[in-house]
Amino acid sequence: MLSARRMGSLRQDLRHAVRSLLRHKSIAAAAVLTLALGLGVGTALYSVVDGVLLRPLPYPESEQLVRVFEQHPDAKPILQGQMLSDITLDAWTDMRTLEGIGRYSHRTFTWSTPEGAIRVEGGALAPALPRLLRVAPHRGRFFNDSEGEAGADQVVVLGYDLWVERFGARDAAVGEYIRLDDKEHLIIGVAPPRFAFPSPETRLWTPFARPVREPGSVYVSEAIGRLRPGATPEQVEIEGTAVARSVARPMVTEMLFGRGGRPVEVRAVRLLDHVTAGVRPALTALGAGVLLVLCIACANVANLLLTYGLARRRELAVRAALGAPSGRLIRLLLLESLVLALVGVGLGLVFAWFVIDAVPALVPESVPRLENVSMNARVVFAGMAAAFAAALVSGLVPAWRSSRVDLALAQRDDDGRSAGLASTRLRFVLLVGEAALALVLIVGAGLLVRSVNALVGVDSGYDPSNVLVARVVVAGERVERARTRLLAERVTERVRALPGVVAAGVGNMVPFGGATMMTAHTLDRPGPGGEPVVAQAASNIVTPGFLEALRIRLVDGRTFERTDAALGNAMLVNETFARQYLNDGAPVVGRRFPVAVRDGEPSWTIVGVVGDVRPSGPRTDVRPEIFYVNGPARQVGAWIQVAVRTTGDPAAVIAPLREIVRTEDPLAAVDEAGPLSANLARSIAQPRFFATVLSLFAALALVLAAVGLYGVLSYIVTLRRRELGVRAALGARRADLLRMVVRQGLGATAAGLVAGLVLAIWAARLMRTLLFGIEPLDVPSFVAGAA
Repeated sequence: MLSARRMGSLRQDLRHAVRSLLRHKSIAAAAVLTLALGLGVGTALYSVVDGVLLRPLPYPESEQLVRVFEQHPDAKPILQGQMLSDITLDAWTDMRTLEGIGRYSHRTFTWSTPEGAIRVEGGALAPALPRLLRVAPHRGRFFNDSEGEAGADQVVVLGYDLWVERFGARDAAVGEYIRLDDKEHLIIGVAPPRFAFPSPETRLWTPFARPVREPGSVYVSEAIGRLRPGATPEQVEIEGTAVARSVARPMVTEMLFGRGGRPVEVRAVRLLDHVTAGVRPALTALGAGVLLVLCIACANVANLLLTYGLARRRELAVRAALGAPSGRLIRLLLLESLVLALVGVGLGLVFAWFVIDAVPALVPESVPRLENVSMNARVVFAGMAAAFAAALVSGLVPAWRSSRVDLALAQRDDDGRSAGLASTRLRFVLLVGEAALALVLIVGAGLLVRSVNALVGVDSGYDPSNVLVARVVVAGERVERARTRLLAERVTERVRALPGVVAAGVGNMVPFGGATMMTAHTLDRPGPGGEPVVAQAASNIVTPGFLEALRIRLVDGRTFERTDAALGNAMLVNETFARQYLNDGAPVVGRRFPVAVRDGEPSWTIVGVVGDVRPSGPRTDVRPEIFYVNGPARQVGAWIQVAVRTTGDPAAVIAPLREIVRTEDPLAAVDEAGPLSANLARSIAQPRFFATVLSLFAALALVLAAVGLYGVLSYIVTLRRRELGVRAALGARRADLLRMVVRQGLGATAAGLVAGLVLAIWAARLMRTLLFGIEPLDVPSFVAGAA
């Protein structure tokens, strides 16, 4: 412990530090504001990083949870997402690395209520999954193993908020029945508060029923496992891969997981890493950007403190002459830096609190776990730690230099010219560092901005303006396809008659609709190796008017007409399908295509070729696609997707569409209705947000670097006023004097650009995964940043 004498000395130095800063208010205010900006921005971003990336998932021992899936490396899969097949899971009976695996899926239910049918977000959970998550029910129970069998799954667990909202938190609700998808379900339990797996919108759960697999078929699902004590994800992958390769896999698995790649592999990724995989690289880049801004702020404060030390050179020289050791002087100056940092972090935390409070409104919805972002003790502690680090970094070198004073020189050098010019080299080193770090941020921001512009410029294959898309779901376990086909035709006819509607159609897949239906057909020609060519493609079933509503480009032939629906054997293909499978030189339009699935079914005729469509935004690849007309042979299933083009706001059609669907089929409900342009905007909202934030960091860094350069040059000009006066008296022109001063600033900037370009090249390569449509060494971004 410190002695009373040392404590008294420390208190005396602290009081003197405060008084000294109050006497030099301008320098103190500039330093405080600079640190407050850097620390405030850093603390706000750390709160996001802490809430999204660092805080554990809300399950006991959540670090033991892993996402288990399989893949064919180097192959291009049809599946969107990371799935595990039932073939692999059924064969994995002796698990040595996992306590178990629980499957789950996202589901949306049609709930028949006295007010009418409504859609409710839910999920299907394997009975083992709540046990693996270590989740206990708030009321009742979760599912038992027998309820995971097909036909025994008519039970439901309510979410806590749904239980309070719809049942008034009555305990007697457990044991009542509700009608989901036109089937009675017994309420057996209520989940605990804040449990919302697998997504924040999930409000109820039914059992994940074990499907009865037919020969040659395969079912896939998402799956989570819990590691046994001492096991690692790498050991899970070795065990699972051996199991997956030990069983025969039907051809459909090649379609789902991709063909042409290496043999199947099982992957295991910690659940937290899986949840945050989409934002981790971008948040890491922003964290690096904040660190650079903080370094620039510290360099600016160091320059200010060097200036401050020059102004106090006589005082420090007298203290040294009276016997004050250099260590005492360094401590005094470091205390002043610490006071500045504490005041700066206080203001920075206030600034960060306002920013954190606005995070839910500013950050895109696609960023996960935003509900965890808050000003908590960890965030405050991180801000305080950054303040101490900033005080040490920005104050140590100026304190050491200012403590090494010479009394005789300080008395002779009235204007501080000798001392000021002596510290010029250190000042310019700091300026070079500021310029280099600012360039790294500016180039990084330029790369992200150009990447977003490339995303916006991608042709998605359709015109999203003034288009409403909606999903219509018909409740029931086995909905007759003739019923949905008739519903699709009636809804289309009535919607077309609404005021302001230009075109309307129904299909099974719209952009961002979340549906994927595939088909495979053997063509009547051999491939390069002599084996028959198997054409794999997305299988669209649409009504006339669907393509017109989306304005999908017609390349050749014609689109569907109303007479095609009655005959039911007209089809379209997209450009990729024609290029990949129909490249024998014969005309595509008019040829017969062998897609019959039943004896006696006529072959289909290709009546047109349409442009390629990117189904889920500009980042997704185009794929071979077939469009069948909705008719007797090919019909939409239990849920259909509507596309409506209007002359005005497409949202105005939502209410009439709901009424049309309700009157046509009381067991049908409209779900996920909204403008297609909003879906497209959401697909690029995340990269656009990160590009905007990094651009703000770059602008702040540029301002700090410019202010630092101005401050140093103006002070050096003040120190050299006698020299400049003599030069002017001897005939130097004003332009010559200006050129001499500017040359000093350009020298520091040029040196900073050289160092910054090296750092920017390295940083750009690390940002490769965040870029789209441009290379990391993008010349315009580097040139613009340097300029």
